[in-house]
Amino acid sequence: MLQGTNVAAGKARGVVVGTALNTQIGKIRDQMAETVEDKSPLKQKIDEFGQQLSKVCGDKCALIGVCKCVMGVLYLELMSVL
Repeated sequence: MLQGTNVAAGKARGVVVGTALNTQIGKIRDQMAETVEDKSPLKQKIDEFGQQLSKVCGDKCALIGVCKCVMGVLYLELMSVL
């Protein structure tokens, strides 16, 4: 009998031959755990775009900081948002 087997009536005897990972359900679980999920082309493109976008934003922030330092802006003014 497998987990979830319903018995409506009658008598029976059972012998446990395996538990947990030693059952058919456990073997299926192992096979599912071994599979590697490949990224779809769309997910790959989105990841690449995110990496490029973060690099561009970081570069622009660094450039603005350098320009403000060259112009003589104080450090506290450089860090202020307003």
